[in-house]
This record gives sequence, C-alpha cells and structure tokens, in this order.
Amino acid sequence: MRKCMESEKENIYRYIALEPEMNLFFYGDIESFGLSSSQVEVYANDSGSGTYDSLILRYFDFYIIYSQSENYALNPVLDFFQNRKNIDSISGKVELLKPLLPHLPQFKMTADYMCRCSSVSPVNTSTLKIEKLTPENARDIVDLYLNIEEFACNYRGKENKMAEQIRVSLQEGGIAWGIFDNGRLISVGSTSGANSKSAMIIGIATHPDYRKKGYASTIVQKLCQESFTQGKEFLCLFYHNPDAGRIYHKIGFEEIGQYATLKP
Repeated sequence: MRKCMESEKENIYRYIALEPEMNLFFYGDIESFGLSSSQVEVYANDSGSGTYDSLILRYFDFYIIYSQSENYALNPVLDFFQNRKNIDSISGKVELLKPLLPHLPQFKMTADYMCRCSSVSPVNTSTLKIEKLTPENARDIVDLYLNIEEFACNYRGKENKMAEQIRVSLQEGGIAWGIFDNGRLISVGSTSGANSKSAMIIGIATHPDYRKKGYASTIVQKLCQESFTQGKEFLCLFYHNPDAGRIYHKIGFEEIGQYATLKP
C-alpha cells in the first residue's frame, strides 16, 4: 500500500463514485482535510497498473477499506494493518471485511444495517427544547456516552482523545443537536463525514433514564432537516437495534446494505 498524494483526489473520487453511500466518509474526510493533513491519509494498492485495487482511509486512528471488487488483493491490506499501531477500528462493507477477519484474530466484527434518506417523513416527536451543540459541547457528549452501555467501551479511558475528535468533527462541518435536563445532556445525535452532497448521522443516544420519549426521533429529524437545508442530497446512518430501525424507517430511511466494523 502506498500513500496517496494530494494530486490524486479526483482519481480517488472517480473510483469511490460507484458506491457513494458506502464511501461517504472518504468524500467527507478528503473534502475537509485533504490528503496531506495529520488527521487524514489515504493509501492505495494499485500494483503499479494505475488502476486502484483497494483504498484505505485513515481518520485519526480509525480506518476504512474500500474496493470495487470483493476479490481484492488481500496480502497488501493485511500487511498494512499488521504493521499499524493504535488501530481503534477498521470499517467497510461486510463483504470486504470478512476476508480479513481470519488473519486478524485480535479483532472482532460487528455488522450493522446501512440506511439512506433523501427526504424526511415527519413523525410525532418530543416537544422538549432541542439545542444546537457546538465544539465546546464535545465533553458533554462524551460524558453522556459514558453512561450508555453501547458507547461506553469505546470512550472509557479515552475521554480526552474522543472529545478532541468530536470537537474537530464539529469544527469541520459536522452538526450536532441535543436535549438537556437541568444542565445535563440527556440525548444527542450528530453528523460526520459531511461533504458537499451527503453526511452520516452518527452517535444517536439517549440516557437510559429518559428513553421512549421521542427524543431520538426529534434529533434525527432535526439533523435531516438542517442537512437538507444546507443542500445535502442524501444522508446515511447505521443501526443494529431493530427498534431503532423502525424509528428510522418511519422518518424516511431505507436499507441499502450491511456495513461492518472490526475492533480489537
């Protein structure tokens, strides 16, 4: 795998255009940071042919792999990851990650459904005041995640690092909305990978003591409305919980495939 240069951006865009939803983070991170920043790098295996066989995006210590072929050359990708330190996760289409799994025994895979929305279908939501969050709220978001089982394992012991990543994301085009109770953030959602055409909705979470009140639906709809007002053509999100999936489907999201993550 070789590191891509700034001059290759258009070639990368052409290669990933076949599946824009699955490659949303490629678009967003390259648009926001370019290919010569400390936060973002792209690596390619092209075997000297000039045509990419696979690409790997690094955003901080998060990695995403993409190939147009499920039969991509495995060894260069494995060599790349086996020589990397501090990998928080490796993500991509399920079909691309499965071949890696037997060779990376320290990682476990979880698969989620990816959904796409190009218009919002309003549903009944909470009447509680919703507030737009700023980079200064990054630690509030982390503190909420620490109280939620599904998120806590990814944030505990890395609070400052994760807060900095959230702060950077919100500074670079991401948006976030939240609901507070007595000064404490109790529900949140944000976008990431924002680019000129799309964004990913991530981190939808409500404190366990405040669930089943419509807070998540309220926040997702607000994120969609603001993003479409900004000119976004579509939004994507992942879900694993079927109950959450039913909420997103009512709002206008439709399943397009499975997306997976490998974590140590």
